[in-house]
Amino acid sequence: MTQLAPPALPPDKATVALAHDLGAHRNTFAPNKRLRIIIPFALLVVLFVIITAVLAPAAGSNWLVLAVMFGSFVALFLAGLVYGLVTSPLVSARVRARKIYVFERGFVHVGRDGTDVCRWDAVRTVWQSIVQMRSAHGEMR
Repeated sequence: MTQLAPPALPPDKATVALAHDLGAHRNTFAPNKRLRIIIPFALLVVLFVIITAVLAPAAGSNWLVLAVMFGSFVALFLAGLVYGLVTSPLVSARVRARKIYVFERGFVHVGRDGTDVCRWDAVRTVWQSIVQMRSAHGEMR
């Protein structure tokens, strides 16, 4: 198996790592794309638009009430979709800039409030979250 080199380290992050004696750069982790939020909202918007388009003509004189009701659902789901897109790295450059750079003796976290540096020897407690995922065939990953 071929070992891939870690992505290039920005000069300002390299300077911070050197100032805190973090050692060699090991890996970079990008922010989550939040597709678990965006895709369901997009599907719900499409679903309610289709339902409104199909049921409104069949409702007869009550089509306006039906269209307003489903239109309000579409507006809510559109708001959720826009929120998911705006706060995801797919659209926002500020969110895209948030990363974690891992080094031999610590890490640099670029977050909403700036850059945080943490050395491994300064960590007192580690919390672990175990997540088990099942595939469509029932096997564990």
